[in-house]
Amino acid sequence: MIFKKRYMIGTLGIVLSLVLFLSVAQAEPFDITFCGSTTITQTVLESKELTITTFEAKGAVRSNPENKAFDNCSYHLLGVSLLMADKVTNFGYSKYMDSDGDFVVQENFLSLDGKEAT
Repeated sequence: MIFKKRYMIGTLGIVLSLVLFLSVAQAEPFDITFCGSTTITQTVLESKELTITTFEAKGAVRSNPENKAFDNCSYHLLGVSLLMADKVTNFGYSKYMDSDGDFVVQENFLSLDGKEAT
């Protein structure tokens, strides 16, 4: 009897975990246009071989698709930029907030080698 109860609780926990994981994993990308400014806040290291800086960006975003999910939201981005061997890598986090105070946080990663962005 105790074995069946533990089995059912364990199974329920696994099912709930999968449901939560799938709902997060299936988040759709969004298409927005930024209007704001970016400031290099600190240079951590600067040399010919390697440059590391931190940056901060603030402004507003406009949603490009018709659903207008992010229209007139403000954004605040904090990140780190690495320049090494003519390749730039940026990593950071963005917070998008609407006028009601609801917000979404996004993890950002951008790698540029002068020819392509990923």
